[in-house]
Amino acid sequence: MPFKSSNPRSDARKMASLSIVWGAVAAAAYFGLVLVAVNLIKQATGWPGPGNDIDAGLIKLNHTAPGQGPSSLFTIAVAALPIAIAVSVGLGLAARIRPSLTLFSALIMAAGVVGLVGAILLLVDNVVNVPKNRTDFAVAIGTILAVPILLRIQRFVRRFYRRTPAVSSLIFAALLAVYLFLSNGTSISSIILTDIDIWIALAAFAIVLYAGFKLARLAPQVRKAG
Repeated sequence: MPFKSSNPRSDARKMASLSIVWGAVAAAAYFGLVLVAVNLIKQATGWPGPGNDIDAGLIKLNHTAPGQGPSSLFTIAVAALPIAIAVSVGLGLAARIRPSLTLFSALIMAAGVVGLVGAILLLVDNVVNVPKNRTDFAVAIGTILAVPILLRIQRFVRRFYRRTPAVSSLIFAALLAVYLFLSNGTSISSIILTDIDIWIALAAFAIVLYAGFKLARLAPQVRKAG
């Protein structure tokens, strides 16, 4: 049987703490504390650090379209993120004190949605709308998806090679050449490091949304338990 907690108040406080912690993580991404931490470690240890440039925080992101000013969506996204962060942390603290109030959980969920949408808009603006970044992103994601697909069809690949080794080897060589040409040194790590704060914000606000959802479900149980 699935585990069912006998202490909904304790569980609600755990979810409130989850909102606080990941709201703080989103704040770290907003102010670029990842780059600050990497630079401090490099200075203290002599570690060369990642070979890729790490962004300096969501607050310092620039609109990437050449010759154009920031779009209204980009401006709204950057302005909305600190509000979502403040709500996640502030109401997370309030929910630890009064976990029975559904209003707190509803506003935490709203903050998660706003932050998630804002981070997605920044991802689109800085990755998807830039041709080079878009190509690198597509290649990297394609690599992730291709591995399990190839593992599933490996029997077909072997059979195809046994039947027509000349044709199959040419096809695979051509696909490899296209992949190498498009990737040009692209990797998942380089893409994530270049826009690491956007990815952190995406994960953080998704967890905040989850915490708000769980709080909303636990609030009636807390009121019932008294």
